[in-house]
Amino acid sequence: MAKRISDDSFYDEYNILWKESGNYDYAPIKFPLADSVIEDLDKLTWLDPYEPERVKGLRKEIKELDENTDYTIVGDVICRGPFEIAIKYGVIKYF
Repeated sequence: MAKRISDDSFYDEYNILWKESGNYDYAPIKFPLADSVIEDLDKLTWLDPYEPERVKGLRKEIKELDENTDYTIVGDVICRGPFEIAIKYGVIKYF
């Protein structure tokens, strides 16, 4: 999982360094494969997307937020994909 290294930056589970870039946003600034060659891919330890520990306790946390707060629950990836744009435009409830 993520490892915070300062108030404005953290390493994610892929060892990518993210730094706060303003407006509640983060930008990737250091990439673990930046200086790699194709053969280096064989040395990587790939994450298991189906590992139960990745979502342990998530159902309970989402239920708590949904029932007891004014927060909106959104599933998304860290990128400028269709869900992020929909959230920014306020139309996610129509999906």
